[in-house]
Formats: sequence, structure tokens, C-alpha cells
Amino acid sequence: MNIASVGAASATATQQMQAKEPQIAQITAAPEHGRIGDTVEISPSRANRSAMQQNNMVKTVSMQAQMLSRMAERIIKEQYAKGNQLYMLLYGSTAVRLDPTLRPESFIPDFVPQEQHQAVANAIEYFSPVQTSRRIVEVAEDIAGGPEAIGRQPVLADAFRTAVSVAFNNVQDAVGGNLPELTQQTYEVTMQKFDNFTTDARTGEL
Repeated sequence: MNIASVGAASATATQQMQAKEPQIAQITAAPEHGRIGDTVEISPSRANRSAMQQNNMVKTVSMQAQMLSRMAERIIKEQYAKGNQLYMLLYGSTAVRLDPTLRPESFIPDFVPQEQHQAVANAIEYFSPVQTSRRIVEVAEDIAGGPEAIGRQPVLADAFRTAVSVAFNNVQDAVGGNLPELTQQTYEVTMQKFDNFTTDARTGEL
């Protein structure tokens, strides 16, 4: 191997080492600018930092959405199993739409004993679409760090909407048929609340 080829090989090896370790560089300036042999860290480029931040954000949103989906599914299953049974016992149907502006006591049938009115009213309210939706949304707010965090991050709001839709679909698949009216109403109310997050954020109401 001649001197020229040795020099070329050395230069190539040096370039490869620098490509593998771009964060470390040798200071070879004059002594007044630093001691020869000193090392300094070179910060990643702005583009690299942006890409890393974007990647981290995507991972965080994905984890938050998965957590919400799991917890929302539990809430929906509880309403399906207990709420729909309650509605069938009280009204003979799960397709009843109760006016959320009225007190739950207004919907207690005459055959319910007086001493059970309060317990039944509490159950009617607890399993109502509005209250069941509220529990799902409260979970989302806790995971995100508040309603403002959801409303001001469209990516997060969209991910949460999808996560809740997946939860409802999973319950539907588990029961092997269409969800009853009570649960479908809950889905509608929940989606509307997520729409309101972004709308309220634009108008400054959050």
C-alpha cells in the first residue's frame, strides 16, 4: 500500500468515526481559543431536536389514548351490564330517552316502593348517558392534565375521540350485536363533549 492510499484510508476512517459520533468534536484551534485535545459536545441540530420532540409527543399521545380506551371500555361495560338491566326493569326497554334537565325522581315508575325511590333515582342518574359520558370525559381530563390540554391540542383531542370510539366498538363486539339505545346515547353525548373541547378552546371558554 503506498502513502497516498494510506492517507485516503485514514481520511475515510476518520469520516466514518465522525459520522458515528457527531456529538463529540476535537478542538484543534490555536491555544488561545482552547487547549488542543479538549472535547466539547455539539448539540443535535434543530431539525433533529424537532424530530425527537415530535416522536416523543406521538408516543405520549398514543399511550394516553390507549389508557383512555381501556378505562372507557370498563365504564361502558358497566353501563351495558347494569344500566340497561335497570332500564329494562323500570321501563321495559332500553330505548327510553330521559330528559337530562329533569330530576331523576321524575322517572321513577309508580310500582317502585317509596322507600326505594332514592336508591332508584341515584341509579337512574348514575347510569344515564350524561353521567356515564361525564365519567369517561373526566378520565380523559385526568390523563391529559385538564380540559385545556385536550382543547388546545387537536392531535390529542382526535386521538381521544378515536380511543373512545374503539372502546364502544370493543363492547359492541363483545356483546355480539348492536348496542342498546342507552349506550348509543352515551356515545353521542361523549363525542359531542370532545367536539366542545376544541370549540371552547378557540373561543377562550376553557
